Amino acid sequence: MPSRRQVWAERFSRYQASSLTVKAFCQAENVSVPNFYQWKKKLAAAATGATPAFVPVNLNLQHTDELDLVLPGGATLKLNVQLDEAVIRKVIAATIAVTSQARPS
Repeated sequence: MPSRRQVWAERFSRYQASSLTVKAFCQAENVSVPNFYQWKKKLAAAATGATPAFVPVNLNLQHTDELDLVLPGGATLKLNVQLDEAVIRKVIAATIAVTSQARPS
């Protein structure tokens, strides 16, 4: 039995080969338009290798007072973990803001 992802991938192939509007195609396939766009987004993200904006981090700071964050593009942000948590949060937020502005749209 094919996975839901495979079913939707095949469905999008049929849609692209058709001359139907999204609404007409969804009616013919008996699926909702919002579901169509949701799966279109999922499959596009998987095809481009998109990664989540945030990833879980586990810290073991027993042997060091420094934290190195490697950013997309290879830049490294070095933080002293003895800094106040609010300061660390501000630095990370500013870094995210700068790196997200630098990404092409």
